[in-house]
Amino acid sequence: MVFISMLFWSASILSTDVASKRVDGVMLTLMEFVFTTIVVAIVAAFVEPQFLTYPFLSIRRNGLNICVLGFTEAMGFTLSTLGQRYTDSSRAALLYSLEGTFCSLLGYIFLHETLTYVELLGCALMLS
Repeated sequence: MVFISMLFWSASILSTDVASKRVDGVMLTLMEFVFTTIVVAIVAAFVEPQFLTYPFLSIRRNGLNICVLGFTEAMGFTLSTLGQRYTDSSRAALLYSLEGTFCSLLGYIFLHETLTYVELLGCALMLS
């Protein structure tokens, strides 16, 4: 499963590298979001039948949180697409691979999550 995920991740970086140099980055990101939403909704309708009777009341109650999360995700994807226009795909892949490292370190600093010495050493090695 990890191998298949890695293949899709690599294909995403390579296709974004090609497409971001040909079309507008904001429009590309918007089309990615629309396509992903449609595909996920279709798959969810078949795989998770309770998706059709989802408690929309909880969505209404947490609407602000969902909108803030959606906005920050959209900004992150848009900025990464715009940034990838000016770099090659191998450098972009290296930068994207540091996402877990930064998430771990920021969770350690701001959320006071615990990291073992081995995990901190791994983060330091990734950043060096």
